[in-house]
Amino acid sequence: MINVTIEKEKVHDVAKTKTLVDWCNTNEHSDILTELDTSNNTYILNHEKYNSPFIATWKCEQGHRYQCEIVGRTLFGLMCPICHPEKTILPIGTEYGCMTIIDNLQGNNAYKCRCKCGKIHTMSRNEFLQSKRRYCPHSLAGKITLSNWDNFSDSDREFAFSTMCGREVEHLKKIRKTYKRFPAENYEKDFSGRTFESYLIESPTGNEPETKSGWRNYRKRGGISYIVHKEYKCVCKLCGNTHNYNCDQFVVNPPTRYGSHAYNGYWSEVHCTCHPISSFQWKANKLLFENNIPYDVEYTFNDLFGIGHTNLLRFDFVVYNPDKTIKCLIELQGQQHYDKPYRECIGFTEDRQPIYKESNLNTQKANDALKAQYAVGHGITLHAIHYKYSDYEKLKKYFIENDII
Repeated sequence: MINVTIEKEKVHDVAKTKTLVDWCNTNEHSDILTELDTSNNTYILNHEKYNSPFIATWKCEQGHRYQCEIVGRTLFGLMCPICHPEKTILPIGTEYGCMTIIDNLQGNNAYKCRCKCGKIHTMSRNEFLQSKRRYCPHSLAGKITLSNWDNFSDSDREFAFSTMCGREVEHLKKIRKTYKRFPAENYEKDFSGRTFESYLIESPTGNEPETKSGWRNYRKRGGISYIVHKEYKCVCKLCGNTHNYNCDQFVVNPPTRYGSHAYNGYWSEVHCTCHPISSFQWKANKLLFENNIPYDVEYTFNDLFGIGHTNLLRFDFVVYNPDKTIKCLIELQGQQHYDKPYRECIGFTEDRQPIYKESNLNTQKANDALKAQYAVGHGITLHAIHYKYSDYEKLKKYFIENDII
């Protein structure tokens, strides 16, 4: 194995924008210009940079033609393989950017190189001389950048990191740490053990998802702002389905055109599809949850059946005392309880359209009577609230006057 010493030129003080001609004139290397064969390409002289990996054709003093990278001639002293065979191979220990040659695989015309991050790569001479690398080579497929960081899951991101230059990963993480982060609404609150609609909020999952709130430049320190959420595991008390929700989702929103679950009225993202819920019911949920009142929805008693003696009757809400005993029951009675036929939503289609089962007014009134009789018979207060109180402020006033909140 041939080891040669590369003469240190003044090239490190020269701007990268210098052309080959300018560099040779500055560093007194007219011999390089003399040997350059421009018979087939005069563009090289005035346009190629001194550190270009372009493989040009050269003709030495003895008339031998050979090919070599321009940067190999200017920065690494490579010469004619016939006249100077010892100066055709980059020696062990040669550094260029973050890469250092640690072995010469002459039989394969390749070099084993180590990056400053510790990764080992096998590269041809031309690959080694392609550029003064800041990071070791990496396939662009699946590469993590500051701009696509949020498109990857944590596991996929860690796998991609294992294939990337360690110095680049460290740089990305360092920049990410400078991004501003703000807690989401309700981040400081602990909802563990509380009920929101039909969901029991069990506990934080430990995940803290982030969403962008604004950005100027991915590459700049502090160039992006994030909202940090606290994620909770929730279990539906009615069907047992589980779902994870963020802390700022435990809110009931006023009417918008996006409130599909609430039939264009009050709505919330935290909602199990196992049962329908009206805007009237969302208003009651909002008042109970925001006033920290313990409650459940769609409450049943094991001995209270409808007039068909098949299905258990459900109360819209049950409100508890601090000792977990029942304080009162709430029925929000829309127009279908008084003067309109009743259509019961028994589920949803795949495209989220409700499926209805037709009922009748007499059946509705009979079931309402059974609920009222059961409450009286068991000494439980039942609030059958007329739809004239469906306005939020009116419902709030009713709840306050009747000591519900």
